[in-house]
Amino acid sequence: MSHPAPDTTHADEGGRPVDSLDDVRLLLPLLRDLPNPAATAAALLTSFGSLARAVHASPAHLAACDPALDAAAPRFREFADLHGALLRAELVSTPLHTGQAFTSVETARRFVANAVGNRDREVLGALVLTTRLHLMRDVVLAEGTYDRAAVYVREVARLVLDHPTPGIILYHGHPSGDPTPSHSDWALTEAVRDALATLHASLFDHLVCAGAATVSMAQLDPGKFDPWDGRARYIVDE
Repeated sequence: MSHPAPDTTHADEGGRPVDSLDDVRLLLPLLRDLPNPAATAAALLTSFGSLARAVHASPAHLAACDPALDAAAPRFREFADLHGALLRAELVSTPLHTGQAFTSVETARRFVANAVGNRDREVLGALVLTTRLHLMRDVVLAEGTYDRAAVYVREVARLVLDHPTPGIILYHGHPSGDPTPSHSDWALTEAVRDALATLHASLFDHLVCAGAATVSMAQLDPGKFDPWDGRARYIVDE
């Protein structure tokens, strides 16, 4: 998919102020081969604003902060993948009536950023939700470049048939570092929405993630989505 010029108006800023040396200490093992790990860790936290944003930054963003970070990028990727896997395992293993519910854009953003924010190629996936918007399944539909939208619409429809759900959240990553949805992203969104409607299921959102920045397409154009299924509401008007 082609990616237009950046527009991060709706990008997730996330994170928290850097107010402790704890984050620096957590970064040091990832920076062990650099000349001055402590100084680089401090620069990363200053640049990205939080440990989570630094760890999930794309290789391009890391190199822009400090060219020496190119050597550490694989370790950042491994750390981010492990963190994302642990988060997904915790959500999936938690009883559905007590687990985290995807009732807002911010909740979904955090989960998706952990899942695909640091990937070096595009990943298309879907969060299959229960009637109360708890996570039923996180399914990767495609990896690598994808431009045959009809193929993936059929995969989404099959997913909904196999796992009855009131709705899903679609997501994918932009390894380019620009989270702005492309024309192809919008076309896929509309095709998936129309296909789900015939199965009495909703498309709550389509999230585009690039590093730590995640854009909610439902916030950009709420009219193309259905945030309400009569039982639980996915909040987009923040």
